[in-house]
Amino acid sequence: MKSVTCNTLVWLREQPHEAGTRFSVVDKPEKPTEVDPHTADRWRMNGWLVEPSAKAAAASEGD
Repeated sequence: MKSVTCNTLVWLREQPHEAGTRFSVVDKPEKPTEVDPHTADRWRMNGWLVEPSAKAAAASEGD
C-alpha cells in the first residue's frame, strides 16, 4: 500500500492533520487518514510531503 507523510498542517475533509501525519493513498478514501492519488499528487506539487530519502526508499523495496 502506498502512503505519504505531510510535512505541514493540512486540512482534509474539514479536519486538521498535524505535520508528520501519514496518509494511505487509496482510490476511494473513507477514513480520516486516507487520500486519493490526485490529492497526494497536489500535496507533493505544493511541497507539503516528506520526501523519502534514497536509503529509506531502498529499505522499503524489500517489503
